[in-house]
Parts: sequence; structure tokens; C-alpha cells
Amino acid sequence: MTAAQLYVAGKNAGEMEALTLSQDPLPLQSARIGAVQFVLGHQFRILRNDEGWHVSTTAYRYHLLDNDDRELIGWHWRCSRPGGQHAEGEHAASQPRRGQPARAAR
Repeated sequence: MTAAQLYVAGKNAGEMEALTLSQDPLPLQSARIGAVQFVLGHQFRILRNDEGWHVSTTAYRYHLLDNDDRELIGWHWRCSRPGGQHAEGEHAASQPRRGQPARAAR
């Protein structure tokens, strides 16, 4: 549990909006790996057309960091061009945490 809040900036329909956390990065505790930090970045637009209102995600990034701000794992995606190509990715830490064995690349 956390007391952190998720914020959405109020803007006009069609403008870029973002979800943010009141704490960035957000400290969390994992029973399995100890203290971690969560980083959230999510951009979107609220659009209206003949069918009604829609939300369209334009980019996101979610990362888990260790206490030394090293990335453990992350997911990210962004739209390169409106209605065009997309760039996405998922990646894991290249170096093991202290006390953890290195993993072989797959």
C-alpha cells in the first residue's frame, strides 16, 4: 500500500495529457527482492469523433529501479508519428543486483 496519488492534468480535448504519481520514483517494498522504486510515465489524448469519446495512448514508460537507481526491468512504448509506426521495448537489467547471480542472455 502507498499513500501516493495518481494525477491527471486537466486540459482540453485533443491535447496531450499525462498521468503522474505524487512521488516519483515511488518507493515500494517487495518481500522477494526488498526495496524497489517504481517510475511511471504515461501520455495520452482524449479524442471525440462521431462514435463518441476515446482515449488514445501516445507513449508510456514503466520502470522498476533498485535503491541505487539502477533499472531492474522496464517497459516503454511511443507512437513515432500520428497514425504511423510505433517503437516499443522491454528490457531487463544488464547487471545483477548485489548478491544476485548473473543471468545468461536469452
